[in-house]
Amino acid sequence: PNTDESSTQYPNILNWLKVNNRIPGEFVSNHVLIWIDILGYKNDADCHFKNSYKPESVKTVDLYLQKIMDAYDFALEFSKRVLGEDPGIRIFSDNILLYCKLHQDPTDLENIIKLLYVASGIQWIMTGALKILIRGAATVGLFYSNNRFVYGPALIEAYKLETKATFYPRILISDNLKDYIKTIENTNPDELFQGLLVRDEDGICCVNGLFPMHGTHINPIDYGTSIATMRERYIDKSEDLKSKMNYTISKYNEFCKEEHI
Repeated sequence: PNTDESSTQYPNILNWLKVNNRIPGEFVSNHVLIWIDILGYKNDADCHFKNSYKPESVKTVDLYLQKIMDAYDFALEFSKRVLGEDPGIRIFSDNILLYCKLHQDPTDLENIIKLLYVASGIQWIMTGALKILIRGAATVGLFYSNNRFVYGPALIEAYKLETKATFYPRILISDNLKDYIKTIENTNPDELFQGLLVRDEDGICCVNGLFPMHGTHINPIDYGTSIATMRERYIDKSEDLKSKMNYTISKYNEFCKEEHI
């Protein structure tokens, strides 16, 4: 029988998760995860390592990794005014995994918002400053991590959602994560996060990658210049890349219209 005080106090949350978050040994527990894919990285890696493994090639990849960590540091700084725990991060190949544990009480909402802030900050700085497109998916479920290992069905679901459910450079919110947020707050996540989440024309709810520019001193013109440069780089490569750039440009144009820029 469950004797955890928070689980007794918030039975609806426990019932929704269908598992005690403090099972024996804590081998797996419920987390919110965001799987992020760096678009175009595979081609870059092939270019650096196709013929030989030279020290210069390794240095180039190290610089690439440093860009990701710089984006993460910016996102943490951007989200420091928000309550909640800093999310964990794992980087492997062209993927970034962000995650935070759920404790089956209202602090979960703070941690989810913090995680989404970080994801938004990463997307904004990577696109606007580093000129790198990303896409991803956020979900909730069982997950385990230590210093060397990550494991769990939520990890698999986040990966599948990213690869199959989102074509455009955006970070989608899974239906089960939206349902879990409603369980905590009994409200629509679109309304709760006040601009941090947006709903696309196809009905998919996703993280607002331009959220860091809302109500701040950040100059949106610099971001526009960056995506114009990216468009010229990708315009002749493939229809797939053109579609991704057109999506990114359309979201920026919508932002400018809303902000009367």
